Amino acid sequence: ILHYIFERHFSGGHESLEDLKKDTDDLIKKYADENMGGFGSLSGKEKYRLRRMSESAQILIKHVDEELSQSRFEACSFEMNVGGDGGIPALIVKTPDGNTAYIGGTVDRVDMFEKNNQRYVRVVDYKTGIHDFKLTDVLHGLSMQMLVYLAAIISGKRNIKAAGVLYTPLAVKSLNVERDESEDKIKSERDKTLKMNGIVLNDAEIIEAMEASAKGKYIPVSINNKGEVKGSAVGDDGMDTILSYSVRLIATMADELYKGDIEAVPTKQKDNVCTYCPYMPVCGHEYEDVSASKDIKGDAEVLESMKGTVYGR
Repeated sequence: ILHYIFERHFSGGHESLEDLKKDTDDLIKKYADENMGGFGSLSGKEKYRLRRMSESAQILIKHVDEELSQSRFEACSFEMNVGGDGGIPALIVKTPDGNTAYIGGTVDRVDMFEKNNQRYVRVVDYKTGIHDFKLTDVLHGLSMQMLVYLAAIISGKRNIKAAGVLYTPLAVKSLNVERDESEDKIKSERDKTLKMNGIVLNDAEIIEAMEASAKGKYIPVSINNKGEVKGSAVGDDGMDTILSYSVRLIATMADELYKGDIEAVPTKQKDNVCTYCPYMPVCGHEYEDVSASKDIKGDAEVLESMKGTVYGR
């Protein structure tokens, strides 16, 4: 429902937040009418749940509006189809075994910034659940979806460069603050929970185009008084390596699917990844069985490993 509200609010060209409550309530009712058998037919409990969701949506929309208003990156597309009608072509991947894979899907938001006739693009994914981007996950075939979509957007376009991938939380967490805490303090604490994570280009101008103050309030990167970039950022070569590695890994996965190799070998992490998997009764995998080990590595080590795979180093 939150994705539905966000897509319609931001693509609708709303210039003011004055009528935000009414607009959000209207969108909630419209969603219920279209997908839940009608708002009027819902139980009191369901209506209360939707009203709480509307309140959360208003907080989230205000935060994202605030982030966009101070950014020189402009939202140019919402719910962009990759490989679908009205969107951009699917990413065509040739595999080592001579097969072809067509990669498509939907990107929640695409933002663009232009300087010196060069356009920089970032993709933004709205996450209603918890998502903590780690580069080591990409090394093991996880968290690749948005990277592959970014590769599709810039594919074959010389005047468009990848600026990054960002994940925006769509969940309003409870705050541990004093009862008489000021509104400013509460907002400051809430902003911390709504900070985006992901990875961006290590370029001071691009970072400052994303966040004017470059203090890391909205994005997972900051620039200190010495001009040093701190946080989740990589240079041009690093970004190219990550995207190339993601596409190469997709190609390998496609060949395995063509061969019918779909063995249940989940990645072993701190948490049991099988716990909430709806296919557990089908695959029959037990967590004590053989799993793909995921060693935790630093970003520099991960990039070197990726370069070895992509460039044969």
